[in-house]
Amino acid sequence: MKTLKKYGIDLSNSNLLSTALTHTSYANEHNCESYERLEFLGDAVLELVSSDYIYKNHNYDEGLMSKNRSLYVCENALYEYATNLGLNRYIKVGHGEEKEGGKYKKAIVADIFEALMGAIYLDLGYATARRTVLNIIVPYIEDPNVVFFSDYSWYNGNVYVEGGEVTNNESIDPEELEMMNYYVNYLERKNDLTLKCDYFKKIKKNTTN
Repeated sequence: MKTLKKYGIDLSNSNLLSTALTHTSYANEHNCESYERLEFLGDAVLELVSSDYIYKNHNYDEGLMSKNRSLYVCENALYEYATNLGLNRYIKVGHGEEKEGGKYKKAIVADIFEALMGAIYLDLGYATARRTVLNIIVPYIEDPNVVFFSDYSWYNGNVYVEGGEVTNNESIDPEELEMMNYYVNYLERKNDLTLKCDYFKKIKKNTTN
C-alpha cells in the first residue's frame, strides 16, 4: 500500500493487511476473516501509545490525561487519520454495503484504521507500530487548532463558551460537556482560550446527517 510507504511500513507480503481491510459484509460473502479481531488489537495499541505519549509530554492530572486521550482516539479522529491516508480506497465491503456507501461510512473507515494498527503491530512489532501511531497522531495532538469530539450528533443548538465554561441553552450530553470543559480548562492554562472560544461557537448539530 503506497500510502504507508512514507511511514516506512511494508505489509505487502502479509495476509494481515488484506484482513485489516476486510469488512464483515465482504467476509460473509467470501467466507474469509474480517478486520474485527485486528480492530480489537489496534484499539489497544492506540490507547497505549497515545497514553504513553501524553503522560511523558504533558503534565496533566489523571482526569485531563484521560479526556485529552479520548479526543484523539475517538471515532471522528480515527476517521480523519484514515481518510488522510486514503484507506477508504482499499476497504473491501460486500455488494449491499458498497451500494450504501460503506467505503465512506465513518464507523467503518475508523475501524479500518484501528485494524491496520493491529496488523502493523502483529507483523512488524510494537516499536514499529508505536512509531507509526506517533507519526500520524502527534501532529494533531500538538496542533492547537485541531480538536476532535466523540460525536457531533450529541449537540443540539449552538455550543459556546461563557465565563470560562462551555455552556448550552439547549440539551447537550453531560459527558460531552464535561469533556469540553476539561479541554477549556487546559486551554486556559495555555492562555489560548480566545482562539477556542471562536471555534466552539461554530459547533452545532448537523441536521443533514
